[in-house]
Amino acid sequence: MSETTSAGTISIARGPLKYGASAVSYEDGSISKLSATYKLPIGEQFPTLRLGPALGYVKEDGADGSVKTGIKLVAERDIPTDFGSVFLLADLNSIDSSWFALAQVGLPKLGLAIELSHGDSETYSETSLAFAKRLGDGPTSLCAGYRFDADEVFVGLSINTF
Repeated sequence: MSETTSAGTISIARGPLKYGASAVSYEDGSISKLSATYKLPIGEQFPTLRLGPALGYVKEDGADGSVKTGIKLVAERDIPTDFGSVFLLADLNSIDSSWFALAQVGLPKLGLAIELSHGDSETYSETSLAFAKRLGDGPTSLCAGYRFDADEVFVGLSINTF
């Protein structure tokens, strides 16, 4: 667990393929991951399932970095509601036994989203509560929240064109 962490993610979807990249720098090291997942052809009444290969570069405690390969499985569901939407996500990656879960409530009339998330791996654990306020009519939001394990407030930007 780290109290000083910087992270960034990007995800691009084209048809049934989704490409992802993430980089996390924490107190005792860093990890960068790439993935390509394929949307499994299951019925629309089920959550979307994606499966594919993952590649990671892990560097810890001043040691030489190492390249790791793995498998990534993602389940996601976007549920329309009378007030907006509920989005659920579970992301499992065999690299460093990492997993991430997120529940987000979208309130489009207010331009606001509220989310609770938890991520865990062999080197990291964090639970956070965040609020995102859309800036204008575009895809950019100002995010602010609280990281429970690190006991700190964070602020950031997100761009979501999905």
